[in-house]
Amino acid sequence: MSLFRRNPGCPFFLLTAASALMAGCGGQPQIPRIPVAGIVTVDGTPLPKGKVVFTPAEGNASLIAMAQVVDGRFETPEAFGAIPGVQRVEIISTDDGGYAPDDEAAMERWVAGGRKPIKVVRIPKQYQKDGKLKAEVKTGGPNEFKFELASSEK
Repeated sequence: MSLFRRNPGCPFFLLTAASALMAGCGGQPQIPRIPVAGIVTVDGTPLPKGKVVFTPAEGNASLIAMAQVVDGRFETPEAFGAIPGVQRVEIISTDDGGYAPDDEAAMERWVAGGRKPIKVVRIPKQYQKDGKLKAEVKTGGPNEFKFELASSEK
């Protein structure tokens, strides 16, 4: 017995899926992506773990680029890079010491066990989502950035 006899809606589904795939391959212009790389420090020390997010300052804010920070360094490949132009930059620390910062009971057990308190890197608001940090991504490059953050807001 054929697939079409068992499922009468199958030919319609296959035709719809094929049409959607062909429409997606149309003449939409490819948005250029530019690889970005760099260093993030906080008070002169490399950020242990985090993220750098590039969001277009003008235009389509959904065209973000994000890079993982490891030992202060970040890098994106071209396919996941930023679009050319001025970008708002957000720095996020993901170094939580292995514990949620609001888990006070876990922190108390940690210290009661004779261990030093966990040092969690906090990024001031001026470098976060609504901050004023910007970078210009250029088509011809180089697009290597150095973000030197201060832990106290100025």
